[in-house]
Amino acid sequence: MDSDHQSPVTELADRYAVCVNYHFLCEEKDNDTVRFRNFVSPQQLEKQVVLMKQFVNFSTAKDLINPRSNTSESSKILTFDDGHKGVFGQALPILKRYGVVGTVVVTSTPYVEDRVLDTHKLQLMLSKFGVTRIQNSFYEELET
Repeated sequence: MDSDHQSPVTELADRYAVCVNYHFLCEEKDNDTVRFRNFVSPQQLEKQVVLMKQFVNFSTAKDLINPRSNTSESSKILTFDDGHKGVFGQALPILKRYGVVGTVVVTSTPYVEDRVLDTHKLQLMLSKFGVTRIQNSFYEELET
């Protein structure tokens, strides 16, 4: 390999990355009723980050669209939806520990429209009433 050779800059339109999305982080003991819904514990996230870091480079969404960044073809982008407090309290320390970057996608609707997102209403209902109770109520309504 020629050490003086510099790889050409990848054209912006030719760039791609695999996004690994996380939505909801919490301790397993705090989340028995909603485990099926995009739930990852901090311990699971840490194991996944350690494993991925062995094989890939992490980038941010900002770097992917920056024509001057040298984003590699094996880049992965970790994204965290909705900016939940678990991202900052639990994911950020893990990312810092392993020198990994990520992108937090904060939903503006709760702030702009002063309302709770439907997905968060569902999470609240599931945590309060449990999956079985909601399923039973749903099927009872269908039968009437």
